[in-house]
Amino acid sequence: MKTCWDTLPTFRQIGAIIKDKFDGASEVTIAEDEDTPRIVMKNTQFKRHTNADLIYMTPSPDFCDADLSRGILGTIGRECNATSQGVDGCQLVCRKCWQ
Repeated sequence: MKTCWDTLPTFRQIGAIIKDKFDGASEVTIAEDEDTPRIVMKNTQFKRHTNADLIYMTPSPDFCDADLSRGILGTIGRECNATSQGVDGCQLVCRKCWQ
């Protein structure tokens, strides 16, 4: 008898895949052509997305600036540790905060 074991990737590997997809996501819009709506790239200079790509219609809000109606407190004025690669590091805080 032969047994095959198939395992999922590690949580870190899955996170890296999702982050790569997020970083390469394409902004799209809906085009109404002859009663048939279709998804088209908002910037035609970029290649068309595939079924494996992430797409979005509305950009993410700027989390640097406060938007209390959305519950975003903003990060302007937040202090960061310039030598840290962790969550207290300046790479994770918007540039307006530490420049």
